[in-house]
Formats: sequence, C-alpha cells, structure tokens
Amino acid sequence: MPSAWARETGQRLLETTSPLLLQRTVRRSPALTSACRLTALCLAAEVVTTDKRAAAVFSDVAAGLTSLQLRASGHGVATETILLARA
Repeated sequence: MPSAWARETGQRLLETTSPLLLQRTVRRSPALTSACRLTALCLAAEVVTTDKRAAAVFSDVAAGLTSLQLRASGHGVATETILLARA
C-alpha cells in the first residue's frame, strides 16, 4: 500500500498535470512541467516495490511530459505516435 505521501502527492500530480496535458500549456509552463516530471519520477521510485503498475504509470507520465516539453521548445521532432489506452 502506498504511503500517505505517495497517495496525496499522486492526487496533486493528477490535478496539476491534467490541465497541462489537456490544454496543451506545456509551452507556457516549463518550470511547472519540469516539477511535475520530477514528482512523477519520485512517485515511481516510492511505489516501485509495492505497486509496479503504478510505478510504470508514473514513469510513463514523466516520459510523456518530457516528450511534450521537448516538442513545445522546438527540440523534439514528432517522428512517433503516442497511443494511450486504459483498461
């Protein structure tokens, strides 16, 4: 079971990253995007021993934010397709 910190931080991460991703404000919020990426990586490390699926999701969030931020800054080339699926 995740710690209270991980549960609270995960909820806040969801609340913070949803507008970044849905409204595509990554370009206007590079510091916030970087903070969210770091938070996602910390959460992945926190839960990896107790919930590998959650750790993978947090790692995917960090990777997705990195990709979007690179594209927004003009450093990333869109040569791939990202497919997100939920079961």
